[in-house]
Amino acid sequence: MLPINLNLRNKKILVIGGGKIALWKIQKLKNHGADIIAMALNFCGAIKKIQNIKLIEREFKASDLKNIFLVIVATNDAKINQQISQLAQKKGILVNVVDDVQKSDFCFSADLQQGNLRIAVSTSGASPRLARLIRDELQNNYSVEFKEFLKFLKKMRTQICSKIIDSRKRQEFWQSNLTPLTLKKIRAGKRLEIQNDLYSTVFKNKYNTP
Repeated sequence: MLPINLNLRNKKILVIGGGKIALWKIQKLKNHGADIIAMALNFCGAIKKIQNIKLIEREFKASDLKNIFLVIVATNDAKINQQISQLAQKKGILVNVVDDVQKSDFCFSADLQQGNLRIAVSTSGASPRLARLIRDELQNNYSVEFKEFLKFLKKMRTQICSKIIDSRKRQEFWQSNLTPLTLKKIRAGKRLEIQNDLYSTVFKNKYNTP
């Protein structure tokens, strides 16, 4: 499967199922600005407590797929899961059937996020548990320091683009100043030192616009 990032803001997402797995999927989608509709005969208490989602307590009907961008199927009935998957795919709607990658157009990754830094770990559905273990291991290597460093880089990019107009020189700047050693220094607590060095380097004569 191709790893991609989807913009879900204001997109209608239908989650079919009312148990713990459906809850996990809703929680994962909740922070991405999606318009979430949950459908099941019965919902667990935790789902009922989630704000700003629409709950529909009845069986699924084919007409429920109208204007839907993406479907998550999380029922405990394999036959129903397959039927919904086939209907969605016929309509060109992306579908994920939990625990059945063969009936899915995509699978969820285990995400690590520190501000603008996002690392997604996927086993292509082979072992979500292993993906989560790897994600947790990476958490130790990419602390909140990387979040703060990316805030700095985001501000610096505008200044660098105005100062170093030549794209080749900009590439040279990044290749020279962001290296594997940069990562080691951030982990060693030297983020501010790196930021000061980057800020001063960009204003050296070698990068000045003619």
